[in-house]
Amino acid sequence: MWKVVTGNVQGQEDCQGAFEDPCILDVFALYLENVHDLPKEFHHESLPKGALSIATAAVECAWKMWSTGTYMKPKQSTQSQFSEGLWNDFTALVMESLEKASRRKWKKIFKGAKVFIDAHRKRPSHHARAQRKGMGTNGCAACIEDDSGMDSGSDISLMV
Repeated sequence: MWKVVTGNVQGQEDCQGAFEDPCILDVFALYLENVHDLPKEFHHESLPKGALSIATAAVECAWKMWSTGTYMKPKQSTQSQFSEGLWNDFTALVMESLEKASRRKWKKIFKGAKVFIDAHRKRPSHHARAQRKGMGTNGCAACIEDDSGMDSGSDISLMV
């Protein structure tokens, strides 16, 4: 949940940059992309605290499943679900923290999320870009010249 976590020899941690971890910002950016595409009447002036708290909880859930470095499947299938019963308390704590966040803090969060905007959008393939530019399907320039208007090509004899 933190951008930077450093520890000392006494085992104490110094945490800086709450909600600025790249994984959280990447998930939060997906929300921002989708809201941007909504009609204006659905836009709100309030800060998207709920979206950031869900993004934070989702990332925390994934980290717990991968905390050993390999995927650890929970013993019970219900524990692998991202459900209210399992994540309500954590999400409520995150919301409590976000209620106290300043406008300056939100500016840092939005600035951090900005680098992830459109990071996951589908882009046209090399093949599609080449076709749009009038190139051949393999991306090479088409090697066909326009016919001159004076020669109809009627005098071609095919060797059979």
